[in-house]
Amino acid sequence: MATIMNKMTEFSRSGLSGHRGVPRVTPRPDNINLAYGYPFPGSFPVDQLVESSKKALVEEGTKALQYGGGPSVANLRQMLATRLKRRGLQVPDEQVLVTTGSNQAIDLVAQIFVNPGDRIMVEAPTFFGALRLLQATGAEIVGIPLDGEGLDVEYLANWLKSEREAGKPDPKMFYVIPNFQNPTGTTLPLTRRQKLMELAREYDFVVLEDDAYGELFFQNRPPATLKSLDTDGRVVYTSTFSKIVAPGVRLGWAVAAPEVVAAMQQLKPDGGTGPLAQAIVYHFCEDTSLDERIAWLRSQYYERWGAMEAAFKEFFPADSTWTVPQGGFFTWLTVPGVKFRDIYSEVVANGVTYVDGWSCFPTPGGINSARMCFSFVDGPTIREGVRRMAEVVNKHR
Repeated sequence: MATIMNKMTEFSRSGLSGHRGVPRVTPRPDNINLAYGYPFPGSFPVDQLVESSKKALVEEGTKALQYGGGPSVANLRQMLATRLKRRGLQVPDEQVLVTTGSNQAIDLVAQIFVNPGDRIMVEAPTFFGALRLLQATGAEIVGIPLDGEGLDVEYLANWLKSEREAGKPDPKMFYVIPNFQNPTGTTLPLTRRQKLMELAREYDFVVLEDDAYGELFFQNRPPATLKSLDTDGRVVYTSTFSKIVAPGVRLGWAVAAPEVVAAMQQLKPDGGTGPLAQAIVYHFCEDTSLDERIAWLRSQYYERWGAMEAAFKEFFPADSTWTVPQGGFFTWLTVPGVKFRDIYSEVVANGVTYVDGWSCFPTPGGINSARMCFSFVDGPTIREGVRRMAEVVNKHR
């Protein structure tokens, strides 16, 4: 019993019970959620998914309900391979692996390539969910800083060189979100992507590319994927249906070299990722104009981002800064002199939740910053949420 209690204490201190030690606070009934990257409920295509469910069960019957699933399992991979050509990925469908959300893909890649004591690089800040998965490998997590254009590749080049000259082992992997980065919303320019791939070849590390938001650009399509710049099979590309269909379908995918896909498939513990969910999503994509749906989502999120930026300008101190995302769900808010981790409970008591910047770093950082999500609630609600948050922020200036 004592051992179990010790483990639970260790779990709590690790931050896994909350955001890196931020105390849990019960939100108000009228809480405005500016924290989590949830699509807004009105975006869920309930009626179409009902019809797709019927079609999947009528056409595939018990096959859709069995281990391994029916023909839609293969058809979905083929459909994904076809759509990925637009992103510059010319891959056979055998190199596409459907996973239980993109987090499963990230976890599988880490299991394959990383051992305890290895070093993994991440952007600093980065997606806290992936950060926890990578920390669980027992590897040393090294944060590489960002600037207004995403990953600082010159810093990365200098750091890799100095670490090698000091006799330290090269890192095994870099987890990176090039498009509309979570949590900052930045997008990595093409020249930096090319430089990152040059460094990956020179220092022989795997690149784990998380492209969860890549299709949700506001106006201009983002640059070429890292995977499309990959000449030797060192990039594993991941994405998800969570942002373009619904999170509840729990389907993501990975694109990788054949031997990596085979290893991931062997490690998958789920007996086959949701065959019925795959059938439903395949029929949904076949019977719905997915391109039109995604275009509509882009316009909705662009409108919500506009509401959030306008509210920042109206309510926050004049020296506040924020990133200007070109797509996705998030912006990175910084207010000098305000420790968002310390005021979290007070802001929640005032009716708003957010993610403090501290939670997004592998080592202490981001104390004056917060990840703000504009995807979940509408424009007027965003404005009210920012106003409530600013009341507390301005009091602590």
